Amino acid sequence: SDMQIEEITIDNLDRVRAIAKKETEKIMEKTNAKEGLEEEYASFEETLNNYDKLNLKGIIIKVNGEDIAFSISEIIDANNAIGLYQKQDLSYAGVTQYIYSTITEYMNKNGVLTYNIMCDEGSTGLRTAKLKTNPMVLMKKYIVIWKGENEKVEIDSNTLKLIGRIDSVVADEWEDKINKALPMEGDFTLDCS
Repeated sequence: SDMQIEEITIDNLDRVRAIAKKETEKIMEKTNAKEGLEEEYASFEETLNNYDKLNLKGIIIKVNGEDIAFSISEIIDANNAIGLYQKQDLSYAGVTQYIYSTITEYMNKNGVLTYNIMCDEGSTGLRTAKLKTNPMVLMKKYIVIWKGENEKVEIDSNTLKLIGRIDSVVADEWEDKINKALPMEGDFTLDCS
């Protein structure tokens, strides 16, 4: 079979949307997770609508001219990336393993040294899949929430991401407090993007 790997750009986002829509609809037909999948798809759409403004990289995999998979990741800094979205046509044997292998190789060629596949959210299946990739380490994700208007801080790996309407003064005030509250050592950066 003829297999091609293509970098995701603004010009081929409609193809990425088509893969996501097709594969999400397949999952909806098989499960009762419609609401969760609709929320995930809405978040995915927002990401694609801002693809050129975010620090994202990704690939599309084609087999015999048909788009069968994609993976999109956020570049955190010069050496680190996090997998955000991935969909694949599971009727192709080995496609999941292939996309993991290919995206990590692609990221490595772009200077990324560590790649966080994604949060397994406690799912045994996702945890097992992650363990099969022989990870260097499994990291815990922390969420710190304080009273305010839908404001929260997600703490994942070595990046803090503020969510909600928070200005840089508030972010600076909270960075030290959050850093002291974490049950781990090391410096953390606060990302207000």
